[in-house]
Amino acid sequence: MPHVKILKVSKYSVEFEIFDTDLSVANSLRRIMISEVPTLTIDLVEIRENTSALHDEFIAHRLGLIPLVSEQVDSFVTSEECACERMCNRCSVNYRLHTVCQADRDQLLVTSEHIRATTEECAIVPVVYEDDNGKQEDPISIIQLSRNQ
Repeated sequence: MPHVKILKVSKYSVEFEIFDTDLSVANSLRRIMISEVPTLTIDLVEIRENTSALHDEFIAHRLGLIPLVSEQVDSFVTSEECACERMCNRCSVNYRLHTVCQADRDQLLVTSEHIRATTEECAIVPVVYEDDNGKQEDPISIIQLSRNQ
């Protein structure tokens, strides 16, 4: 009979150990947890102008890795479940990322803080992590721009 020992519980994670079980059972449990936790992600990226050193696809991939958070996640439906023809406010949110490293700076770090929703009432935002003391951690890095990029 498998036994579970909870090691640590925090706002963002739970650490535990599983004893007296086969590796395949532990792996199956891991895969079920990953697939059953609903996630919000940036899925479709349209890049109009990119003067950075990174290719558009690489930037789009990095944007897709940024975790999003919402208190109203249950009010959204997947695009497959939605009856709209193309991206309505029930199944999608539009964001904009427009940043320029001005001529008076050598470099600019573009982070998840630079992502802005195109509507004011957006309920989905990039996650802001806090440490155990409640201090806000650094935002997620996307790309480093050089002067005039």
